[in-house]
Amino acid sequence: MPTLDQRKNFAKGIVSTGYDAAATTIVLATSEGSKFPSFAGNPYNLVWWNSTDFADPADDPTAEIVRVTARTGDTLTVTRAQESTTAATHQVTAKVYKMALCLSKKMIDDIEAVTTGLTKSAFFTNLATDQVIPDGVETTVSFVDNSGIFGFDDGSLFNNTNHQFVCAKAGIYKFTALTSIIMGVGKFMYSRMYHNTNLASESTTPILASASSVCSCVSAILVMAVSDTVTIKVEHGDTTHPSLVSAGNATSFFGSAVYNGT
Repeated sequence: MPTLDQRKNFAKGIVSTGYDAAATTIVLATSEGSKFPSFAGNPYNLVWWNSTDFADPADDPTAEIVRVTARTGDTLTVTRAQESTTAATHQVTAKVYKMALCLSKKMIDDIEAVTTGLTKSAFFTNLATDQVIPDGVETTVSFVDNSGIFGFDDGSLFNNTNHQFVCAKAGIYKFTALTSIIMGVGKFMYSRMYHNTNLASESTTPILASASSVCSCVSAILVMAVSDTVTIKVEHGDTTHPSLVSAGNATSFFGSAVYNGT
């Protein structure tokens, strides 16, 4: 996953003198360096062009994008010919050359790479038929996708058959899942969340004095690698009504997997 470049508004400065196509140390005019990001963070790209003849760098046939890998005061260390541009000579006599931090294709591509697929994170399911969760036995049950009815999109990353989210993008995620089950009066239910095979979260509802359904919620913030899984399992202690009842959408499972960054 890419790390986004440093940004700063109105970062544009004058280059002190001309440079050939091989130069990698560029000195800006006095105090112009302060207009650009300090180098406490990531590199960033600049557009370099002849501002005397071309107010818009897109009109300069020799405009070049360079990558700044270090800055000390007014001195930049750069890698030439970035983003499909060509290293060019920027030293026509009596012309002023400038560098500017502009929104470029690389920045857009990096943003897209970071965010692609992150909207497919909510899911809502119901039991298709009655199914059995044996008393005191941890298990998974099969649900059918009803996300379209409620306007959610579970996408391809969540498998309703086994309550499993498969990570396609490494990073930090917040998972939340709620299970609602029709059961006998005064019974209990657990929900458990597993990161791969390790228990990540567990929730227990109190013994109920008079009720016919129980809800149980689990949540966790997890650092996920690609292909890691998060699986939700349930266990209950209802020996009187061991079958889940899919009646009026009361037996359901819903939640979200939200990407929070690297």
